Amino acid sequence: MINDQLEKKIRIFYNMSTDPHIIDQIKEGYLSQNFVVNNEEDRFFLKQYADYTKEEIEGIHRVKHFLSQAGIPIIAPLEGKNKKTYFIFDGKFYALFPFVNAKTISRENLSVKSLKSLASSLAKIHLLSKHGYPE
Repeated sequence: MINDQLEKKIRIFYNMSTDPHIIDQIKEGYLSQNFVVNNEEDRFFLKQYADYTKEEIEGIHRVKHFLSQAGIPIIAPLEGKNKKTYFIFDGKFYALFPFVNAKTISRENLSVKSLKSLASSLAKIHLLSKHGYPE
């Protein structure tokens, strides 16, 4: 029942033409509960934030947008109604993201090429943020 109401909220908030369905909970992650959501057109990643205020979520999303605009490869939340990137359902904050199939590499298995790429990305992020938090 709660999933039906949440799925309806997702459809309305993101103006989807077909019904989304929560098909799986992703077990990894400790700062949020994460779910795979499908509809007839696409697959999405739904994040339910734990222990964050509205202001903190807005700040996290501003940073993601800032980094994305600067060319840093970030998976940014999708915009819904009124250009908001999150919604509230049953007293909890949620955001919908594009679903990305990714490969996670453990620290021990990082190649030199991957390590250099990681270091380069980290340096770019530090240089972008040297003047403080994005507004």
